[in-house]
Amino acid sequence: MKRLKAYTVHDGGDHSVIRFAASNVVARREGANELDCAFDEVDYCTRSPEFDAYAPGPVPPLVAIKHGWWFECRHCGQQASEYSEGPVIEDGDGVFCSPACEMCDFAEARARTAADVALLEVFDAKFSGATMLHAYANLDGRRLEAGTQFGSRHSTGSVVTFKFPGGAGVARWVFGDEDVTVDRDDIAAFCAWRGKPAPEYLREVLP
Repeated sequence: MKRLKAYTVHDGGDHSVIRFAASNVVARREGANELDCAFDEVDYCTRSPEFDAYAPGPVPPLVAIKHGWWFECRHCGQQASEYSEGPVIEDGDGVFCSPACEMCDFAEARARTAADVALLEVFDAKFSGATMLHAYANLDGRRLEAGTQFGSRHSTGSVVTFKFPGGAGVARWVFGDEDVTVDRDDIAAFCAWRGKPAPEYLREVLP
């Protein structure tokens, strides 16, 4: 089996990847696939022996940075490179451009987890017996963002999709709203489940 060697593949724009392959042709083909471009659109594919020791990959981001590469900070999106003011923090296959960005990302992740839990607790209390399919907790600062009505449309808000007893389709509830979006064929089942009459404008379409 041929030894894998490191190659830098560049798309001619702002993106490059490191591929480990037995030949330049293989590295170019695999790099083109990763860069989402055609084989003949690759600007160049050159040997990078400084990364050979990391075969079959990946190359640790901090090692790549020491050799002139840069990455987008996982929190702020700024370039993280050897010229960054603060020490670059490696996080898996990504980086933070500074300890401050790492801590901000950590704090936001904790806030989102807490928001997810709060949204599910509200949903469970409001719709006991329903089966939650997906929940997205949108934050307004440190609080759950409530949906805002604009005619018949809503702002993003915090959203839960779910199934309910007797319903065939998927229902959607926006936090802060009393209304739930259901398929037309499920209106009667939803009203029966909730023990509420159908809205006046929908009664004529119910069986």
